[in-house]
Amino acid sequence: MSSLPLLRAFPCLSALLLIMAPGLPSSASAQSFRFPSSDAHAQYFYVTAYFDHGSLTDWSCGNDTYAGHRGNDFGMGSWTGMDEGRDIVAAAEGVVIDTHDGEFDQCTSGDCAGGGGFGNHVRIRHANGETSIYAHLKQWSVSVSIGDWVSCGQLLGQAGSSGYSTGPHLHFERRDTAAARAGSWLDQGSYQDLPGLQCDAPVADCAPISALSCGDRLYFRNDDPASQNLRAFYGCSDPADSGPYDLYRYTGPEVSWRFATNLDEEVSLRLTDMSADLDLYLLRGPSCDARVCETASTEGSNLDENISFDAESGTEYIVVVDGWREAVSYFTLSVECGGEWPEDPTPSPSPEPSPSSSSTPTEVADTTPTEVGSGCDCSAAHQTLPAPVLLLPLLLILRARRQIEPRQNPDRERATSQAAIR
Repeated sequence: MSSLPLLRAFPCLSALLLIMAPGLPSSASAQSFRFPSSDAHAQYFYVTAYFDHGSLTDWSCGNDTYAGHRGNDFGMGSWTGMDEGRDIVAAAEGVVIDTHDGEFDQCTSGDCAGGGGFGNHVRIRHANGETSIYAHLKQWSVSVSIGDWVSCGQLLGQAGSSGYSTGPHLHFERRDTAAARAGSWLDQGSYQDLPGLQCDAPVADCAPISALSCGDRLYFRNDDPASQNLRAFYGCSDPADSGPYDLYRYTGPEVSWRFATNLDEEVSLRLTDMSADLDLYLLRGPSCDARVCETASTEGSNLDENISFDAESGTEYIVVVDGWREAVSYFTLSVECGGEWPEDPTPSPSPEPSPSSSSTPTEVADTTPTEVGSGCDCSAAHQTLPAPVLLLPLLLILRARRQIEPRQNPDRERATSQAAIR
């Protein structure tokens, strides 16, 4: 008998299974959260409503929720606590993709305008592509901006009562694609107690297969044995509030390469011959996280992807090919450069002086030795004189010696001649 009818009948059972088995495989690395208040202020918070798993049932099969509640609510001492200030922090590292501040924060009616019901809020996109939302914050307390990279535990703002709120509290919401999901806590804690304060380990960085070079043309597949399935978000192309939340969430496997050039030149990357929707990303290496994304090509379906950029000499880049919505396909990746790769600085041989040319040192071409492949020049103090200049004084000395020797020792010459006759 299939377990699906049982899970539908008892939705809290599926929640318990997820909590007890956090290591279940997924299409990208799972991201677990810490409780989103500072270590110093967490003591003031308490559970007021859990995520509704259906039929007014919370994660533990209790009823500490209300119909359709898409997040987890935590009170923090009512108005007195709000006046004192209760810090709200990032539940995991990621990139801020949306903020809203300036709304009235003394709402008690549950329908105050502003922020799409969230009032003053912050939204963070995490490495696995999910988002977390921190809602109903205190007016003018938001301390981050769109595009900021935040670490786990970093201050985002303070709890308040803005938007659709009836009193000071934090509404924490996890979104997986366009739908809200139950909170995925690293440590769920006991029922009606707070989740733990420990941060999850950062999602592992990419591991480039090898180095790309100008002129390369690779035929590959994004689920090759050398591929990974760790990251689902790279930045660059995630405008806040424009389209579904999974617009740039990559649940397929990814492959990556290093690239660098010794020239400041224009480089073109082209991704072709796909049968599924793969996209192309360029990041300023050596990391693959969203804070270093340079540009991307994210055409739909199996259309070609093209990136042109001005490469900086000596800068390492990471080229990533990833599958949108678990897409897998063969592809061709081409690299074209505006310049050429410089060759090793091997010196060309110096021309030999012609026999008719003058042998004076001032007219001989410079033949300063250079170590092959070293790229460095020896100093003038280590210059070697050319061979003709060294031979000239030696020839003059020998000639003078021959003229002097017969007069100094004539008997030796005669004795030598007589010995030769005998």
